[in-house]
Amino acid sequence: PVHVSWLNDPKVVKYSEQRHKIHTLETQHEYLNTVHRNGGLIWLIKIDDGSGAYQIGTISAHIDAPNEVANMGILIGQKFLWGKGYGQEAWEAVMDYLFGEDWKIRKIEAGCMEMNQGMVKVMERSGMEREARMEKHFILGNGKVDLLLYGKFAP
Repeated sequence: PVHVSWLNDPKVVKYSEQRHKIHTLETQHEYLNTVHRNGGLIWLIKIDDGSGAYQIGTISAHIDAPNEVANMGILIGQKFLWGKGYGQEAWEAVMDYLFGEDWKIRKIEAGCMEMNQGMVKVMERSGMEREARMEKHFILGNGKVDLLLYGKFAP
């Protein structure tokens, strides 16, 4: 249920394509079923503040197995934890997992709106390099903004 509230919070999904929808528990079940049916992965991001673990976000990887590529995405829903490094830690842990022996991933890709500087920092700090800029890809408010695409090859 907390995840649904994040997805319906305009500040949390400001730079996400999830901003176009109204989310319910049912739509989230449908989404999870679709991710799993298509071979994708999704994890809860949790922290333990000493009084017990609680969810602060989610991270996903959509796997293109024939091309050995994964496309990652992340959402930190607890706004008071933005900028604290939890997203970075989760991002790098999933990248390490995908580049590990259990998966035959040779490249990880991700993208974001150009003004989503939090996401740009996460990608760049994790060693991803900007590969492309797709001009005026997104419609945001009354304007159009660029999509930045990043990638990293397996070590």
